[in-house]
Amino acid sequence: MNSSIASSNVAVSRRISARYPSSRPLPRRLCAGDGGEDLDAWILDLSTNGIGLLIDRRLEPGTLLTIELETCPPAAPLTVWAKVLHSQATADGEYRTGCQFVTRLVDNDLHVLLH
Repeated sequence: MNSSIASSNVAVSRRISARYPSSRPLPRRLCAGDGGEDLDAWILDLSTNGIGLLIDRRLEPGTLLTIELETCPPAAPLTVWAKVLHSQATADGEYRTGCQFVTRLVDNDLHVLLH
């Protein structure tokens, strides 16, 4: 079996929930830890279990992030904690960073973030 096919099958089988493209590409606030350094990022996708980000630097797996996400009015912004699982360099010198939420989002929270 081709190793790239085998690895993509493993990645698909590990994905617990569907990912959706973000309708709001920028987080209100993103920082390493609790009140640490602010980071610039684009939101690539969201699920109830995690978030995909495009960040200007590599983050170590295990790094905790505080992310404040914009919701649709009249809902208040949603603040979540996420743990970096991987950070891979892109051809543009940025890093595609996959994170798992410390506490899984409920479907209603995901809905207000996507619409």
